Amino acid sequence: MILYTDGGCKPSSGAYGSFRIESDDGTLWEICRWAQFNYPVNTNNQAEYAILFEALLYTQRYKPSKLDIYTDSQLMVKQLKKEYEIKDQSLALWASKVWAEIAYHEEQGTKVTITHVPRTIIVGKLGH
Repeated sequence: MILYTDGGCKPSSGAYGSFRIESDDGTLWEICRWAQFNYPVNTNNQAEYAILFEALLYTQRYKPSKLDIYTDSQLMVKQLKKEYEIKDQSLALWASKVWAEIAYHEEQGTKVTITHVPRTIIVGKLGH
C-alpha cells in the first residue's frame, strides 16, 4: 500500500490536510480530505503530523503487509527517522502519536517506510 499525505495551515481558514491511498501498482483506492481537525492545529508542521496521524489510523482497516508513506515535509520525515532533534514540544507530542501508530502497524505485521518527496509529486497525487 502507498500513502501520500499533505497538511497545511492558513491564518484565514485554519488547518487542513489530505491523503491518498493507492495499491502497490498505483491504482487509486481513496482520497480523503480534512477541512478541519478535531484538535488544535496551528502551524503547517502540526498539520503535516496531524494528517499523517489520521491517515495511519485510517489505513489500519486495510491491514497492509507494507505501507510506503510519501510526504513533502522534509522536517517531519527527518524528525520521525530521528535524524533531526524535535525541539518544539507540540511537534514532539505529534511525533509520539505517529510513532505509536507506526508501532501498531508494525505489531500487525506491516512494514512501514516514510520518504520525503518533492512537492510536485504530492501536488500531482493530491491535486492541490
